[in-house]
Amino acid sequence: MLDRVKAIQTKLVEYWNRFTSKQKTLIITITAAVIFTLVALIVLLNRTKYVELVTFDNTSDAASADQVLTDAGIEHQVSGNGLTFTVDEKSESAARLALGENNIATNADDDWDKLFNNSMSTTDSERQLKQRIVKQNDIGKELEQIEGVKQASVQITIPDNTNSLLSADKEASASVLLMTTKDFQESNVEGIANYVATSLGNSTTDNIRIIDQTGSLLFGGDGDMKSAAGTSSAAIKIANQVTDNLEDRVRSLMISSGVYNDAEVTANLDIDLDEQQIVDEHHYTDDTEDDTGPKTSYYYYNATNTDGVSGIPGTDSNDGQTQDYEILNGTTGNSDANVIKEEYHDSVTTTNTTKTIGTVNKDNSTIAVVLSKYVIYDEAQMKKSGQLKGTNFETFQEQNSDRKAIQLDDQTTALIEKATGFPTNNIEVQAYEVPIFYPQETTAAEVATNYLQFVLAILIVALLCFVVFKGMKPVEVTELEPELSVEALLATTKENQSLEDIEFSDKSATRQQIERFVDENPEEVALLLRNWLNDDWD
Repeated sequence: MLDRVKAIQTKLVEYWNRFTSKQKTLIITITAAVIFTLVALIVLLNRTKYVELVTFDNTSDAASADQVLTDAGIEHQVSGNGLTFTVDEKSESAARLALGENNIATNADDDWDKLFNNSMSTTDSERQLKQRIVKQNDIGKELEQIEGVKQASVQITIPDNTNSLLSADKEASASVLLMTTKDFQESNVEGIANYVATSLGNSTTDNIRIIDQTGSLLFGGDGDMKSAAGTSSAAIKIANQVTDNLEDRVRSLMISSGVYNDAEVTANLDIDLDEQQIVDEHHYTDDTEDDTGPKTSYYYYNATNTDGVSGIPGTDSNDGQTQDYEILNGTTGNSDANVIKEEYHDSVTTTNTTKTIGTVNKDNSTIAVVLSKYVIYDEAQMKKSGQLKGTNFETFQEQNSDRKAIQLDDQTTALIEKATGFPTNNIEVQAYEVPIFYPQETTAAEVATNYLQFVLAILIVALLCFVVFKGMKPVEVTELEPELSVEALLATTKENQSLEDIEFSDKSATRQQIERFVDENPEEVALLLRNWLNDDWD
């Protein structure tokens, strides 16, 4: 088998050697051109055709779109400014759906026409997905028109009404993420929730949830979730506001004193977040003499009894009087009863006191303050004053980079005590000297000088290396060939033949010998010509 291969190779080489150099060059050129043309056609026919997908106004939205397309596995390209996206035309529809599902809308008017260009092959689920994407983007854009809302992201969940008749009564739910600014007012949250519910066709806001960029629940829907989560969120915000306000006041006070440059304040406050209502009734009268108010009712009762001698008991006549069997002590007695009841109205003052949420219990609250006093080390000034004598700025910075504790005066603690109302034992203050180093700025001339010195050093080293290399290289000895005279050349050529008469005819034997000599000894002829020329110049 190996011999057969060698035989084929030999035949191919023999066949190839039959061509001249020009033919070989022509064959190689034509073959290379054909191969290049085929490769170019294959690349052009199979290359990915990219179309513009979207151009964003800012890099923040562009970064979000890049992450969405990457997670979806859609190949895309980004322009040099990072704002324009291009995708394979085969993946354009999938890319638009992915961006729309993540609430990232494109900026061209015809994008939605391309996205919702339904055909006979479009399924009902795809149509519902497209409708949901449109609704999400529309609500998000409208919420961004509200003052204090920088960006709004809406996710809608629409119940499936195809499997059961009972599911037709279910309402859609929406989750809203608001990127708010300091101008946003939380009193507008309920209005936003009602707007979203109405846009979805819901009769209530039970299925609406709204949060901000910090993860705080702004609206939890109606019912128990709203009362529990909403109240808890409000209480936490009140506590944070009270704490931040106290810390900011103390920090501003310490810096404004002019002694310290910075202050870190951390307060641990006992804040009462329970709402309380106290009712106090106070009764009094304006009558200074009798200490009574005006009379409202009067009741009087009087009873009198008189005892006498009794008649004969029985059925005898007793002069029309009925006798009883009461046994008396033999004497006559009287009974008298008087009852007087009087009611007066006094004055009543009722005080309803509602305890404010966020009241700080100062006895159980603590505060810690760390004060910093900057010590500036300027390299230029230190060089002028001689502080860097015997050292350099880098070494000095390493040796003095740690902060140092300083002694506090009683006035600092007294200021914090007056500002917060906390007891002295609940206040902890520490102060430090913090070094700040400012290296000397290098001017453009100094930078250029430094670079020039570096370049000169490189050139000097390169020159030294060149000199050393040339010095170590061995000397090449060239042997000079001896000059040949005309007589010697003619003698060698003639080989003992003498020419008495030289005829300069075209076909003379002498000319033939000279031509043969030139063809056979070109180097010697060149040397001969050089000798002739040298003789002429001399």
